[in-house]
Amino acid sequence: DVERSRGLGDVYKRQVYNVSQVLENGINVGKKVIVVGGGIAGIEAALWLDEHNKEVVVVEMKNQILMDCTETDQTALREKLAISQIKVYEGNKLEEIVDDGVIVKQNEEAFKISGDTVFLAVGHQPDQELAEKLREKTKLEVYTIGDCVNPGKIFDAIHTAYKTARKI
Repeated sequence: DVERSRGLGDVYKRQVYNVSQVLENGINVGKKVIVVGGGIAGIEAALWLDEHNKEVVVVEMKNQILMDCTETDQTALREKLAISQIKVYEGNKLEEIVDDGVIVKQNEEAFKISGDTVFLAVGHQPDQELAEKLREKTKLEVYTIGDCVNPGKIFDAIHTAYKTARKI
């Protein structure tokens, strides 16, 4: 799978979650949380955790957070971050998940960030398995849109659905 192939260590430890698991299922997390991924999903999760009195650190591989959202969203989220207690590490690549935190690398220098829970907000892979099965079993014309083509925003999925429906 993706996480193991990246060499991140044991991402299946008790306190390592995909960010959507936490927001959907309300998983009980520790006091000090590391959010890996500084896109809109990671930052919104970090802000939610901060509001719930968690000590939050965000680790982003790119040199700037929120590169996957609109300027309006960036402005609003940056304003919220400015008044939060969240610490953000930009330009830091996750090297490994360890029992008591993560090892990150900036340039050639590796260092540890301590935490008791890790959230992965590093994107999703498209999954067209269901569409392929439907095509094979039903011989129907099946169109794919949204996250099964390219994980993204609801606006993009609606726009693609509209364009696809117009073709049919």
